[in-house]
Amino acid sequence: YLTTKQWYQRRVRGHLCKMKLFLFVFGLVLLSLSSAINCDVDEVLANLTEYSYSLPVDANNLTYWRSRHLNFEVFGSFSNAEEAVITAGYYTADDQLVYGVTVDCAASTWTSTVTVQGGSGEEATFETGSVTCGGGTWDLWLKVEQPYLMNWIFNGTALQVGTVYIASKFRTRPVKVPTKYGSHKAKTLKLTTTTSAPMTRFTFGECISYPEGLSCDASQEWVLTRSKYIKKLSVLGADNIYWKPNCVTGTDYFWHVQTNVHTTRKNGNGSSNCCCVDMETGVVPGDGDSATYCIAPSNYDDCLDLCKPWYQSELYSEGDNEVVATIFSNYYSIN
Repeated sequence: YLTTKQWYQRRVRGHLCKMKLFLFVFGLVLLSLSSAINCDVDEVLANLTEYSYSLPVDANNLTYWRSRHLNFEVFGSFSNAEEAVITAGYYTADDQLVYGVTVDCAASTWTSTVTVQGGSGEEATFETGSVTCGGGTWDLWLKVEQPYLMNWIFNGTALQVGTVYIASKFRTRPVKVPTKYGSHKAKTLKLTTTTSAPMTRFTFGECISYPEGLSCDASQEWVLTRSKYIKKLSVLGADNIYWKPNCVTGTDYFWHVQTNVHTTRKNGNGSSNCCCVDMETGVVPGDGDSATYCIAPSNYDDCLDLCKPWYQSELYSEGDNEVVATIFSNYYSIN
């Protein structure tokens, strides 16, 4: 026979497994984060118009990186979007262009560039398209998946066109970037903007970061707009919609334990990581100390036990999901 404690623990684990599957299939949980979780770099930029970030280790060293999948993201603000120009480029150690892009808000266009294959360093246009800059804030992603599979995303618009069906793998992928140097040869990301579009924040790693101060609903839409969701950017998106933090539905609060956190080179075991956060701000404790408060759990009890100090039952009771509130309440009543 099971003791009362064992019965509750088994019930909790079962419910959490079911909830994770539900979120994966339907992606209905709302989210919002006020800081990046599990990023290698999360740096505040004081309205800079020039910035660069160099990889600390060779991009082709998969013993260190574990995966070629990396996200570079820069946030900024507009003082005059109609005059703004934003330029980014990923370069080799000897300053040869891997892949670049320019967003010209005045012309409402974007242009991507590469180093010509078989040439002696000449750069050429890869693709062009239209873009709407709007006003307020902006964000630019470089999503790297493989040496010649990478793409830019600006304010939720993919700055790349074209896909190809890989019959042997039964999947659709972005077209290869026809550059002389793949991302495995890259070293430094360089960014410049006009004074009308300064940069305010930069993040990097096997992670996803979000704007600060958004409500759960707004954050949900922000993530979906940039995701691989079939109705949004599909294969040109930044990440699978599964990597979404959990919210107390019907409120602006976060789950105190985030269970859908992308694995990293440091915490790469299992299908996902978990992190503790402040339920009201979504910030990892210790001023974003992911090294301490994010783990690759062997089971869900590890996550629940680690994050117990940030559990606030009264905030869960304000939500409209009694099942979630009861699960956590029952677990902590015996642990």
